[in-house]
Amino acid sequence: MKGLLTAIKHEKEPVYFITYEGLRRDRADAKRAMFAKLGETIDFDAGKVYADELFAKKIGEEIDKNCKKISCNFSERINGDVEALVGRMKQSLEEAARLLAKKEYMSAPIVVRYHNDADGLSGAIALHRAMHGYENAVWEMHRSVAYAKSDAENDMLIANAYESIEKPLLVLIDFGTTPDSNDGIEAAKERFDIIWLDHHPISSGFSGAKLDYYINPWNFGGDSNFTAGLLASVFASCFGAQTKDLAYASLLGDYSAYAKPNAQAKRVAMLLDIVSSDAKLVGSHTGNVTPEAVENIMHDESKVTEIIAYGENRLAELLDSAVSGLKVYKGKSSSIYVADFEKIRSDEERYPLPGRFASKLMEKIEESGNAKALVVLHYGSYISLRLGSGLKGINLLEVLEKVKSYYPSLVESAGGHMSAASIKLAKEGNKKPVLGKLVEELKGIV
Repeated sequence: MKGLLTAIKHEKEPVYFITYEGLRRDRADAKRAMFAKLGETIDFDAGKVYADELFAKKIGEEIDKNCKKISCNFSERINGDVEALVGRMKQSLEEAARLLAKKEYMSAPIVVRYHNDADGLSGAIALHRAMHGYENAVWEMHRSVAYAKSDAENDMLIANAYESIEKPLLVLIDFGTTPDSNDGIEAAKERFDIIWLDHHPISSGFSGAKLDYYINPWNFGGDSNFTAGLLASVFASCFGAQTKDLAYASLLGDYSAYAKPNAQAKRVAMLLDIVSSDAKLVGSHTGNVTPEAVENIMHDESKVTEIIAYGENRLAELLDSAVSGLKVYKGKSSSIYVADFEKIRSDEERYPLPGRFASKLMEKIEESGNAKALVVLHYGSYISLRLGSGLKGINLLEVLEKVKSYYPSLVESAGGHMSAASIKLAKEGNKKPVLGKLVEELKGIV
């Protein structure tokens, strides 16, 4: 029996990864692998290690043949617009899926980062199902909308623990598409191949859009209603993964126009929203929430019920508190509601996170009969905005860019969606003038 040594993980006791004919993969310690070097052939029957270009070529051809068979087959019928978009993105998704499959066949390290909300986490779980517990994957929930240079440096440290024939792979799900990520992208692409699945409007100057495997519905005639979780679910269908529950949960969790409310989707979306806010609920003390940890909870109905009951009760209490302390400003034909989140939720608590709470607060205001409204929620060095469903034709991203142009040294970054966006300040002390200018600009257009 012969195998190709495709990767080595350097730990106290190195782990050798071997790919055999038929593309079966195995791991071995140094002694069993006969201290082979990367790319060498190990003949276990003869007890020999040697370079065999023909065998390596044969393995490569077998991988290519299998990868060519990959086809996305997302069968869930959401609506005609979604089906048309899936059709237009199908080729790009299949090419990215073939890249992922090749990395797995060759045991290359894979780092997956995903945004810490129901949309990003649903996408990560969909990918996890597609990868079937792949051993050399590291899953990192990301608490920012930018991929910073420091993130790239951390990911390179993970990859540097390996030697591999194939270049390591970085997968990013549901990140912001602004130039704030450019330095991270430039650093990462030297060490990684990159697959980026996103649905945010693409900002001018964002270098990620030039990546070979950057896939965003905005580039195919769609918009942010085609969520990142839905996109990852379609991608996962290339590997036969069943992700219907995650696709619908992502649509609900990200307030997509394609959402189809039903009890199960609402339950999954609520669970993902809560656990992505408070990692302790999945037993994590590091702040990271992995797909495996969430899937374990999803299989325990009593635990799901317990977490959702906690979240619903906590949210109801905080919303009542927020409504009683709102500041209200009159716009041209609507109301602007400003809330100080630091007076609503203590720093010791994790759920709900501010951005999610802004969306829930907007919902509550709309339920009271005021759909022509806008929520401005500030906390620490952040300001979040949510647009009511009765306000059409307003692009919050343009408003934030205008405010940023007034205070370029005070505003570190701005991004999000046209109806749900946020500002990050360089420091908390900058908030008062920026918040004042923001409200002034909004009063003139809403």
